[in-house]
Amino acid sequence: MAPRIDSSPDALIKNWRALKPNTATGRTGLTRRVRFALDLMVFGDDSGKRFSKAEAAEAARLTPRALRAALNKPSVLAYYRSQVSALREGEAAQNIATIIEIRDSMTLKASPAGQRVRLQAASALMGEGGGGDGGGVRVAINVITPGYVIDLTEPAPTIEHDARPMIPLEVGG
Repeated sequence: MAPRIDSSPDALIKNWRALKPNTATGRTGLTRRVRFALDLMVFGDDSGKRFSKAEAAEAARLTPRALRAALNKPSVLAYYRSQVSALREGEAAQNIATIIEIRDSMTLKASPAGQRVRLQAASALMGEGGGGDGGGVRVAINVITPGYVIDLTEPAPTIEHDARPMIPLEVGG
Protein backbone atom coordinates (compact mmCIF):
# COMPACT_ATOMS: atom_id res chain seq x y z
CA MET A 1 0.00 0.00 0.00
CA ALA A 2 1.30 3.47 -0.85
CA PRO A 3 2.22 5.67 2.10
CA ARG A 4 -0.13 8.47 3.01
CA ILE A 5 1.14 11.85 1.92
CA ASP A 6 0.21 13.47 5.22
CA SER A 7 2.34 11.07 7.27
CA SER A 8 5.37 10.53 5.05
CA PRO A 9 7.63 13.43 4.04
CA ASP A 10 8.95 11.45 1.06
CA ALA A 11 5.42 10.84 -0.24
CA LEU A 12 4.59 14.51 0.23
CA ILE A 13 7.61 15.59 -1.82
CA LYS A 14 6.82 13.01 -4.52
CA ASN A 15 3.22 14.27 -4.73
CA TRP A 16 4.41 17.89 -4.88
CA ARG A 17 6.79 17.10 -7.74
CA ALA A 18 4.01 15.30 -9.62
CA LEU A 19 1.77 18.38 -9.41
CA LYS A 20 4.51 20.83 -10.34
CA PRO A 21 5.09 21.39 -14.07
CA ASN A 22 8.32 20.10 -15.54
CA THR A 23 10.43 23.21 -15.10
CA ALA A 24 13.55 21.56 -16.48
CA THR A 25 12.03 21.49 -19.96
CA GLY A 26 9.46 24.24 -19.41
CA ARG A 27 6.67 21.91 -20.57
CA THR A 28 3.40 22.33 -18.75
CA GLY A 29 1.18 20.58 -21.30
CA LEU A 30 -0.60 23.81 -22.21
CA THR A 31 0.33 23.92 -25.88
CA ARG A 32 -1.26 26.09 -28.57
CA ARG A 33 -3.32 23.13 -29.79
CA VAL A 34 -4.59 22.29 -26.32
CA ARG A 35 -5.47 25.97 -25.68
CA PHE A 36 -7.29 26.10 -29.03
CA ALA A 37 -9.26 22.93 -28.23
CA LEU A 38 -10.22 24.22 -24.78
CA ASP A 39 -11.31 27.57 -26.22
CA LEU A 40 -13.50 25.76 -28.75
CA MET A 41 -15.09 23.77 -25.93
CA VAL A 42 -15.76 26.82 -23.75
CA PHE A 43 -16.42 29.70 -26.16
CA GLY A 44 -17.05 27.92 -29.46
CA ASP A 45 -15.96 29.07 -32.90
CA ASP A 46 -16.76 32.32 -34.74
CA SER A 47 -20.26 31.11 -35.63
CA GLY A 48 -21.02 30.46 -31.95
CA LYS A 49 -21.09 26.66 -32.18
CA ARG A 50 -19.66 25.04 -29.07
CA PHE A 51 -17.72 21.82 -29.52
CA SER A 52 -17.70 18.57 -27.57
CA LYS A 53 -14.38 17.32 -26.27
CA ALA A 54 -13.94 14.92 -29.21
CA GLU A 55 -14.90 17.57 -31.80
CA ALA A 56 -12.58 20.17 -30.25
CA ALA A 57 -9.70 17.69 -30.19
CA GLU A 58 -10.28 16.86 -33.85
CA ALA A 59 -10.42 20.55 -34.82
CA ALA A 60 -7.14 21.17 -32.96
CA ARG A 61 -5.55 18.12 -34.64
CA LEU A 62 -5.31 16.20 -31.37
CA THR A 63 -6.69 12.84 -30.42
CA PRO A 64 -9.46 12.83 -27.81
CA ARG A 65 -7.18 10.76 -25.60
CA ALA A 66 -4.41 13.38 -25.80
CA LEU A 67 -6.84 16.15 -24.84
CA ARG A 68 -8.18 14.05 -21.96
CA ALA A 69 -4.61 13.39 -20.78
CA ALA A 70 -3.78 17.08 -21.05
CA LEU A 71 -6.77 17.93 -18.83
CA ASN A 72 -5.21 15.80 -16.10
CA LYS A 73 -2.30 18.26 -15.89
CA PRO A 74 -2.74 21.02 -13.30
CA SER A 75 -1.74 23.90 -15.59
CA VAL A 76 -4.16 22.79 -18.33
CA LEU A 77 -6.98 22.29 -15.85
CA ALA A 78 -6.30 25.72 -14.31
CA TYR A 79 -6.50 27.32 -17.78
CA TYR A 80 -9.76 25.49 -18.53
CA ARG A 81 -11.30 26.58 -15.23
CA SER A 82 -10.24 30.19 -15.77
CA GLN A 83 -11.86 30.16 -19.23
CA VAL A 84 -15.09 28.70 -17.82
CA SER A 85 -15.07 31.37 -15.11
CA ALA A 86 -14.55 34.09 -17.74
CA LEU A 87 -17.49 32.72 -19.73
CA ARG A 88 -19.69 32.64 -16.62
CA GLU A 89 -18.81 36.24 -15.73
CA GLY A 90 -19.35 37.37 -19.32
CA GLU A 91 -22.81 35.82 -19.44
CA ALA A 92 -23.91 37.19 -16.05
CA ALA A 93 -25.29 40.47 -17.43
CA GLN A 94 -27.37 38.71 -20.07
CA ASN A 95 -28.66 36.22 -17.48
CA ILE A 96 -29.71 39.06 -15.19
CA ALA A 97 -31.47 40.79 -18.10
CA THR A 98 -33.38 37.58 -18.85
CA ILE A 99 -34.46 37.22 -15.23
CA ILE A 100 -35.65 40.85 -15.19
CA GLU A 101 -37.60 40.23 -18.40
CA ILE A 102 -39.31 37.21 -16.82
CA ARG A 103 -40.05 39.12 -13.62
CA ASP A 104 -41.62 42.05 -15.51
CA SER A 105 -43.61 39.93 -17.98
CA MET A 106 -47.29 40.88 -18.06
CA THR A 107 -48.36 37.58 -19.64
CA LEU A 108 -47.13 35.65 -16.61
CA LYS A 109 -49.45 37.61 -14.30
CA ALA A 110 -52.50 35.77 -15.69
CA SER A 111 -51.90 32.38 -14.07
CA PRO A 112 -50.79 31.23 -10.63
CA ALA A 113 -47.95 29.23 -12.19
CA GLY A 114 -46.76 32.34 -14.02
CA GLN A 115 -46.89 34.33 -10.82
CA ARG A 116 -44.79 31.66 -9.11
CA VAL A 117 -42.23 31.93 -11.93
CA ARG A 118 -42.19 35.72 -11.52
CA LEU A 119 -41.64 35.32 -7.77
CA GLN A 120 -38.78 32.89 -8.36
CA ALA A 121 -37.21 35.33 -10.83
CA ALA A 122 -37.46 38.14 -8.28
CA SER A 123 -35.87 36.02 -5.55
CA ALA A 124 -33.12 34.97 -7.97
CA LEU A 125 -32.38 38.65 -8.63
CA MET A 126 -32.10 39.22 -4.91
CA GLY A 127 -29.77 36.22 -4.62
CA GLU A 128 -32.15 34.46 -2.24
CA GLY A 129 -32.66 31.11 -3.82
CA GLY A 130 -30.77 29.51 -6.59
CA GLY A 131 -29.85 31.92 -9.28
CA GLY A 132 -28.18 35.11 -8.18
CA ASP A 133 -25.15 33.59 -6.52
CA GLY A 134 -24.30 30.95 -9.14
CA GLY A 135 -25.22 27.96 -7.02
CA GLY A 136 -25.33 26.74 -3.50
CA VAL A 137 -25.36 23.82 -1.15
CA ARG A 138 -28.23 22.68 0.99
CA VAL A 139 -27.78 20.34 3.90
CA ALA A 140 -30.67 18.52 5.57
CA ILE A 141 -30.11 16.57 8.75
CA ASN A 142 -32.76 14.20 10.06
CA VAL A 143 -32.20 13.16 13.64
CA ILE A 144 -33.78 9.94 14.83
CA THR A 145 -33.68 9.49 18.58
CA PRO A 146 -33.00 5.89 19.56
CA GLY A 147 -35.21 4.25 22.14
CA TYR A 148 -37.49 1.36 22.93
CA VAL A 149 -40.40 0.35 20.73
CA ILE A 150 -43.51 -0.49 22.72
CA ASP A 151 -46.12 -2.64 21.02
CA LEU A 152 -49.56 -1.43 22.18
CA THR A 153 -51.68 -3.65 19.95
CA GLU A 154 -54.16 -6.02 21.59
CA PRO A 155 -52.82 -9.54 22.04
CA ALA A 156 -54.50 -12.32 20.05
CA PRO A 157 -57.26 -14.12 22.00
CA THR A 158 -56.19 -17.39 23.52
CA ILE A 159 -58.30 -20.55 23.52
CA GLU A 160 -58.71 -22.13 26.92
CA HIS A 161 -58.21 -25.88 26.98
CA ASP A 162 -57.74 -28.68 29.45
CA ALA A 163 -54.18 -29.84 29.89
CA ARG A 164 -55.14 -33.53 30.51
CA PRO A 165 -53.92 -36.07 28.01
CA MET A 166 -56.38 -37.31 25.44
CA ILE A 167 -57.58 -40.87 25.62
CA PRO A 168 -58.08 -42.44 22.19
CA LEU A 169 -61.56 -43.82 21.58
CA GLU A 170 -62.06 -47.15 20.02
CA VAL A 171 -64.59 -47.15 17.26
CA GLY A 172 -66.76 -50.12 16.30
CA GLY A 173 -66.15 -52.57 18.99
